[in-house]
Amino acid sequence: MATTSGPKKRRRRAPSEPGGLFAYFDAPEARSADASTVQWRQTIRRRIIVVVAFLTLWAVGIETRLVNLQVWQHDDLKGRADDQRARMRDVLGRRGDILDRNGEILATSSQGHTVYVAASEIDKPPEEFVKELCAVELNGCDNISRLIERLRKGVFTYVERKTVSEEEVAAVRALKLRGVGFEREPLRQYPNDQLLAHVLGWVGTDNIGIEGVEATYDGIVRGRDGQTLDMRDVHGRLFDRMEFSPSTPGITLELTIDKHLQYIAERELRATVNEHKADGGTVIILESSTGDVLALANEPTFDLNKKKLAPETDHRRNRATQDIYEPGSIFKLVPIAAALEQEVVQLDDQFDVSAGSISRDNWGGHKIDDYTRYDGSLSVVDIVVKSSNVGAVQIAEHLRPDTLYEYAKRFGFGQRVSTETSGFIPGEGGDGPEKWTVPTEFPGESVGLLHPPKDWKPVNIASFSIGYYLSATPLQLATAVNAIANGGVLVRPRLVRATRQNGDRVELLPHSTQRAVTPTTAMMLTNIMEEVVKRGTGRNAAIPGYTVAGKTGTARKYIGGAYSATEHRASFIGFVPSRDPVFTILVLVDSPGVATDTGGAVAAPVFKRITEIALRDRGVSPTTEPVSRIFARRRGDSLPGVPTTPSPAPAYAAAVDSEALRMPDLSGMGLRRATRTLTQLGLFVKVQGDGVVVTQWPRAGSAIERGEEGLLQGTRQMRAVESSESHP
Repeated sequence: MATTSGPKKRRRRAPSEPGGLFAYFDAPEARSADASTVQWRQTIRRRIIVVVAFLTLWAVGIETRLVNLQVWQHDDLKGRADDQRARMRDVLGRRGDILDRNGEILATSSQGHTVYVAASEIDKPPEEFVKELCAVELNGCDNISRLIERLRKGVFTYVERKTVSEEEVAAVRALKLRGVGFEREPLRQYPNDQLLAHVLGWVGTDNIGIEGVEATYDGIVRGRDGQTLDMRDVHGRLFDRMEFSPSTPGITLELTIDKHLQYIAERELRATVNEHKADGGTVIILESSTGDVLALANEPTFDLNKKKLAPETDHRRNRATQDIYEPGSIFKLVPIAAALEQEVVQLDDQFDVSAGSISRDNWGGHKIDDYTRYDGSLSVVDIVVKSSNVGAVQIAEHLRPDTLYEYAKRFGFGQRVSTETSGFIPGEGGDGPEKWTVPTEFPGESVGLLHPPKDWKPVNIASFSIGYYLSATPLQLATAVNAIANGGVLVRPRLVRATRQNGDRVELLPHSTQRAVTPTTAMMLTNIMEEVVKRGTGRNAAIPGYTVAGKTGTARKYIGGAYSATEHRASFIGFVPSRDPVFTILVLVDSPGVATDTGGAVAAPVFKRITEIALRDRGVSPTTEPVSRIFARRRGDSLPGVPTTPSPAPAYAAAVDSEALRMPDLSGMGLRRATRTLTQLGLFVKVQGDGVVVTQWPRAGSAIERGEEGLLQGTRQMRAVESSESHP
């Protein structure tokens, strides 16, 4: 059977079959459409295919990403989320207090407010945000451009740490700015402002001591830091805090300083520097027998509580331990001591000083002059009493350079006078006590300058004998002369005498001693120094009723490669009562701008005023007859709020009558009432702080005189502060 060939007919899909995605394009209507319609439909078809393919790939990518996040990166992401929600935070240990020898607070710690900005949370342009925030005058707003720049970079920024007041915190909260937070941090406070600034030093924002005692004893005063676990919500707000490890408070230090004597030393030094328009000065008061530093004052100084410490390094430098000077005539005591001890001279030996100057052929043309020309000869005693340079040189020429050098070392020159201090603190967890050691109590202390004998030229012996060709700190000079007060034994000065912790007080041992000269030599030097005050260059230091041993010093300053004829350092040092010394006191005034700028004219009167008050404060009985009242000339106080006119009545009497007025106990009394009480007693009153009385001078029970100056220091009762953070 034949088959018929012809066009193959396309089988029509049954109506019941599904048409599929592209059924529309296969419909008879589609076949009958014109060419343009067919082309449009093909384009749509291709685009649908592309979109479907993209959606498929996107879905596969999402699923892959989810698997990666939920399976492979699960642990890492969970940890990062926990870090954002829970964070360990260091809790700084409370620093121990620093007290004076009578238990009065010199430095303490509390909690201060801190304001910060979480830059990632702010919802305004940085410029606008900072403008609103700085409507409250915070410390960080002193540098607005820096603050804006940090916020632009999204950096977490402290605006002001620890020193924000309650009023400022309330004002910032009222702004309701997103991203602003608040914390409580340890704040170091110095209730006496600038008092003892150079000794105490200060603490940085990280709770680490900077300079002074705060730095030297930082390891035991700072305590140990703890940790807390802070829980925060997605907005960074704290909602829970758990203590992970507790912080441990630091040890409290008890200094040798007498706060009241420190105040007197600073007051009198400041008045003298201002009166004489001097560049600065130093006062050191030592307890003669122990070497305890009772007061150490420098001018210029600075306020420890200012938000910005003194920008001038000159103000922050501890001149007493870091600056070195050529001591001048005070040093004459050392070669005189060597000559007496070596028995190369006797006290009544005579030396011709009539020429008024001295020179030798091998001095290279150098000449040494006397400040005052004397006729004839002077004994060894009178050479010191009149401070003759010509006579001192002649005495020193009886000694070899190595002998002079050796005695200078014996008196503490060319070496640090402070020494290592150590103690123990209780261990933790049943451990035994932990030893601590401080290499020096005076950070940055200079060793001075003492050339070895091999470097000496003939003229150097002459210079050395009158206090040149060597340099020393004021503390070295005070320590050296104090050796004479101690019968020839050099006692190294001490600044910390005890530690306190948990109610226990541990006394630290006095520092080491060494013999400088024999007791016999020390007694001869004491006799000579008494004559200096009785009839010599130190007459302005004489105190009626007491024997005083002292020595003046006037040293030319080396400026521009030569010794100045007009710039001097005036000094006086003495101990009293001379036969049983209680105090050794050094006064140094740098470049007094007066015609008569000698140690006897400028420094000796300051010594007298300070010593009179110190004797009375310690209750030291007069040592000479007849017993008479001792009056201290008061210049007034250069500190704000203190009368500057001289008192119309004597400041005090050294001899106390049974009918004398007594200082009442004003502790806990309101400052206003206490001031009124002292005014009624006839005292001039200086007030520091506000609130209730926490410190008074003179001390309660002391004899007082009308016209005397009194000091009242008050504080407000501090309320307990919360340890947790606060947030808007």
